[in-house]
Parts: sequence; C-alpha cells; structure tokens
Amino acid sequence: MSAVLDPRLQGTPFERPTILSSVGPGWVDLLVEAHARISAIDPAYAVDQYKEKFGLLRLYVRVQDPAHNEAVRAIVSELEQRSATICPDTGQPGELRNVDGWYRVVPVTTDERAGDAS
Repeated sequence: MSAVLDPRLQGTPFERPTILSSVGPGWVDLLVEAHARISAIDPAYAVDQYKEKFGLLRLYVRVQDPAHNEAVRAIVSELEQRSATICPDTGQPGELRNVDGWYRVVPVTTDERAGDAS
C-alpha cells in the first residue's frame, strides 16, 4: 500500500478521508473513476474511508443530498465488484483468490488468460 497520494486524487475528497485510508496503486484508477462519477451527481460528497477488505476495494462515501444515495450506491457497488478483477498492486487483470488464508486479488498470468480463451 502506498502512503503517497496519486496526484490525480489531489484536491478530491479522496485526499482527506475521515479515516486514514490507503489502497495499492493498481486501484487508483478505480478511485479516480469513483470521483468523476460521484462528483457529477453530488459535487459536495465526502469520503469517510477507502480500503481493501476481504480482497476487494471498499468505498465509504457520504452524499449531501439523500436523493442521490441510490445512484451513488450503485456506482460504489459496481467499482467494488470490478476491483475483484484488477490486481491492487499492478493494475493488471487479476482474480480473487485465497492466499494463505487471506482473500486477495492476484495477477492472472498470461498462461491462465490464454487458457480462458481456448
């Protein structure tokens, strides 16, 4: 996990979450997308926390207008589900696996991808 904030997140609510937060650099694109999509619905949204939990990205955000809750929840849910297919360390295609008792998205090798295509 990187302690350095990606420059694309500076000036967004992801820069100052309520609770200390961090994810691997491979998931930063998901955070950037979350900001773009959520801020288009509610520019005054806030980030409470973002983290890896049970191998997946978890986003905890608050909107100012409760009328936006459902739309924002749908965005968050979609991005959390997509995180199961992206390695948080590399950003490459990945797969959720149990690694030594811990759930983690790990990179899928070229051989594994080729096997899926056959």
